[in-house]
Amino acid sequence: MEANQRKACDVVVVVERNTLMRSAKPLFSQYVRPIIEEFLKRNNCRAGIVNEKAGMRGESRLSTIVVNGNRVLGLPPADIREPSNSVDALMTDLDEVPLNGGGGCREFDLVEGLAAALECFARFTKEREVMGDSTVVARACVVLSYSQPSEEPAIASVDYCGLTGEKLMGLMGQSGIRTSFVCPNGYSRNRLMGLAEANSVTGNVPAQCAIKQHSCTVVLCGMQLPVAEPEAATPQP
Repeated sequence: MEANQRKACDVVVVVERNTLMRSAKPLFSQYVRPIIEEFLKRNNCRAGIVNEKAGMRGESRLSTIVVNGNRVLGLPPADIREPSNSVDALMTDLDEVPLNGGGGCREFDLVEGLAAALECFARFTKEREVMGDSTVVARACVVLSYSQPSEEPAIASVDYCGLTGEKLMGLMGQSGIRTSFVCPNGYSRNRLMGLAEANSVTGNVPAQCAIKQHSCTVVLCGMQLPVAEPEAATPQP
């Protein structure tokens, strides 16, 4: 494959519903979006610039998975939302996710989100097979994680029931899915994040995000974000 050959990119963002809205908004714009845009750029991916649903031959697919947690009655543990073909559409969808706070889910709930992410990527692959679409695809998952440690396996997923977080992360690696984590330092650094960090590159990202009394730990898999050039000093009169 030639270095400049265009690809499609499948990107899934996993976010916990129990995230505080005022904490998540800056993370979306300062971390999640730059990570996705850098991934698309590095892979020379096709990505639409209009707010349309994904599904055409050769297109990228970008989707959100909302981890509802065990405290939200009447909802599945993880909800796979309709994919789009552009970063703008994905960010609009993230902005519309009803985040209700509550201190974050447990890692058990996040495991359900990772299982749903694998199901989502498999769905995208199947759709392309049905269409006869042989476009080369690069895959990435971005996890906005507030979870606390747990070793419980997934139970809601049909295909991945009984698998622990370690095994799910292993499957993602084997499938070529680059999984990055964004996690406020004020919460526990969960085991999944440690696994991702052990097999990834920590990028040159800002130490602080625009949240009072919060900094972020960002673990990037296989890439670094560009560092902004410092502003030139203003000459003194």
